[in-house]
Amino acid sequence: MLAVISTDPGRGNLRAFIRMAQEEFETICVWVVENEALAAALERYGFTPETEIAFDGVPVHGYRWDR
Repeated sequence: MLAVISTDPGRGNLRAFIRMAQEEFETICVWVVENEALAAALERYGFTPETEIAFDGVPVHGYRWDR
């Protein structure tokens, strides 16, 4: 699990982090989206809504990107 917090909002730090992750990984899943601004940003960066079923049968909603 990884948490990303920007101490300098509005400077493109998340965008840079996502861009570097997309260069490194084939698939990226974000399962905890705390606000609508993040959801909108992920969609702009090519992520799509995704639902996965957790081990206890509970659906988990988030976003997924595949190269």
